[in-house]
Amino acid sequence: SIMRKISRWYDVEIKYEGQIPRESFGGKISRYKNVSEVLRLLELTGPVQFKIENYGEKQGDGRRIIVMN
Repeated sequence: SIMRKISRWYDVEIKYEGQIPRESFGGKISRYKNVSEVLRLLELTGPVQFKIENYGEKQGDGRRIIVMN
């Protein structure tokens, strides 16, 4: 559910490599923080890492966050 919110808040596509983490998290974070900062904080919680990439024919077509464990 966290990644669904991040997808909506930052208008990004989410792609998973490997198993989808099923851990439960609690807390608050502002939706106005930079997406990189939000992902960095999530990485501090455990064995999950993120990579942000651009995709599409021209720059700015879209962004994708790859979730890796």
